[in-house]
Amino acid sequence: MRSLLRKDCEIALKEAACLWSLSDLIYLGPTGPNARRLPEWNLYEAYCASPTPPDEELLTMAKHASPAVAGYAFEVLLARNSRLIPEALELLLPRTESVSGSRGSFVSYLELGGYALHRYENWVEKDQAAAP
Repeated sequence: MRSLLRKDCEIALKEAACLWSLSDLIYLGPTGPNARRLPEWNLYEAYCASPTPPDEELLTMAKHASPAVAGYAFEVLLARNSRLIPEALELLLPRTESVSGSRGSFVSYLELGGYALHRYENWVEKDQAAAP
């Protein structure tokens, strides 16, 4: 049974890498209730709400050649408040591939390392604001 779950996880990760690598941006969600929802976002949300794939597998995806795959994997780790966020950030900081981040119709263009740092800083600010 355990090997079957592992195989399912591997298939899911390959499918995620395939979908995310076809994307020309890291879609960070719709800006309104009737806004279009991209398949990349739906997969991101599903991974955020599930312990599968494990964070260690997402860390491996952060090494992917596609900046979109690496960026989405990092976004899921952030959403899960993973203990592996610092390690993923360290992997992404030196990367200079161009990546686009989009929330609705708002798009920003950065190098992947700069994108990851910006998203990490937002995550830290949000975490500190939520602290009592």
